[in-house]
Amino acid sequence: MKTDQRRSIERRIFPRGGRRATDVASHSPLIFLVTREPEHMRFWEALLLDRRFAVIPCKGAGPALEAFRALKPDAIVAASRDVPMLRDRLPSGRHGTSIPIVEFTGRPDSGDRLVEEIRRALQTTRMSAYAGSNAPSSGAA
Repeated sequence: MKTDQRRSIERRIFPRGGRRATDVASHSPLIFLVTREPEHMRFWEALLLDRRFAVIPCKGAGPALEAFRALKPDAIVAASRDVPMLRDRLPSGRHGTSIPIVEFTGRPDSGDRLVEEIRRALQTTRMSAYAGSNAPSSGAA
């Protein structure tokens, strides 16, 4: 007898980025939101939380790098002025891969576009981590 897998444990190899209303409430990608503008912080945090991301607000690159020691985000969404410092000083993430950094312009009209960029960055990172873990090992037999 074949069981309905939709009612059992999570069947995806990797959880998708950003949860939708119809998704199983199991995994929400952790996003560091890096900006020094309080209005932008409130807007982007509300937007990302509404899209079911887990969000850690950081007031600039310095606090984000400090928080990185304790928490390893799945992606970082940062204002333009914080991106260079993050790229220069950010260590690797959970699986030894680089943490994707998505830059936002601060314009509220690009919310859906930003969410799609985050999802694309998460997918690319996960696929490269998956490909790296399945790569044939080198060495003499």
